[in-house]
Order: sequence, then structure tokens, then C-alpha cells
Amino acid sequence: MVNLRFVEEYRGRRIVSNGKLFGIEGELVTDCRYLSMHGARAAIDSAAMVEERDRYRAWLERMTAPPL
Repeated sequence: MVNLRFVEEYRGRRIVSNGKLFGIEGELVTDCRYLSMHGARAAIDSAAMVEERDRYRAWLERMTAPPL
């Protein structure tokens, strides 16, 4: 069993470490793949940007849909 320790909370996600690498809680334990906390933060920021882009595209499609 791999013991992960809490490092910090960033944008509502918990960053954990196995002592060597960092990961995001809720991902697979084997996903402790970031070399630093900055790498884990960048992954969280990247996921947030994808979600924001998807929300914007959905909104844009609703606003530009032809009237019924």
C-alpha cells in the first residue's frame, strides 16, 4: 500500500505526495507523476481552463442557435 500525504489544497483540489512525486487526490495512486507542486498546480489550472472553454462553447452554441 502506498501512503500519500496531503501537501496543500489548490483551487478546491488536494495535492498529495508519495514522498518523491506529487499528484492530485482522486486520480489513481500511480498518477503521482508531477515532479513538483508547481506541476500539479499547472495540471489543475489546465483542467480548469478546459472546463471553462467547454462552458463557453456550450454558451456560445446556445446563443448562436437559430430560432425555432
